[in-house]
Amino acid sequence: MTEIYLAPFSFMTKKFSTLDANTKKQRAIAAEQILREVSDQRIEPRHTILSAYCLMSLGEAKLLDQAFELCAQVISRDADNAPALLATAACFDLQKLGAKAKAQVKRIQKLPRRADEAEAFESAWLVLAEQAFDAGKVDVAQDLCQKCLRFNKSCSEAWEIMGMICERETTSIDAAECYENAWRHCKQNDPGVGFKLAFVLFKARSMVQCVDVCRAVLQKFPEYPKIKKDIMKKAQMAIKP
Repeated sequence: MTEIYLAPFSFMTKKFSTLDANTKKQRAIAAEQILREVSDQRIEPRHTILSAYCLMSLGEAKLLDQAFELCAQVISRDADNAPALLATAACFDLQKLGAKAKAQVKRIQKLPRRADEAEAFESAWLVLAEQAFDAGKVDVAQDLCQKCLRFNKSCSEAWEIMGMICERETTSIDAAECYENAWRHCKQNDPGVGFKLAFVLFKARSMVQCVDVCRAVLQKFPEYPKIKKDIMKKAQMAIKP
């Protein structure tokens, strides 16, 4: 159900900010409609947490208090509930309280992984990996990404961060391999990943592959002309005899 509106990971990463307010609201409304179909007798902690995310997605400050309360209800019954701790972190993040948000995420990192809460643990590790990368702590970011991939080989976000690490630390060829995995596992639905892949393929002088990726991005995202101007045209010129 989380895929209907947004992944919890999105709240505390740069990708969430790329969604316009109307899209966020539409996704929240869609999720709320589905949650209403769950009878009172079948309400579980995950439904309460999803309701909290719906409130956050509406973008109204006054609703954050309600979201906090929903998270607190779950945590009062299970202090180590990773999804509830992550949702609480998202609330703090939306209030621009970064230190408090990070504290909640780090609390999850210290917990033993629960298979039934795998998504929350993965999201927490990814948030910390992105923050570590931004802070120049490449080894920490790499370890967290590898931890994600150990449990979920198809985690596109982990592959993307690994690609960013390779761009900085190793070669364009290594970065391309990681971005190719990210591009495949996101089902070519993230133009930002496609751009990064095309860019490192260009740097690696793999011009034909570079053009193919650019075309795939533009086919799905025609409103993303930056890739055509900055990469595809240059790659096509390099191919010409």
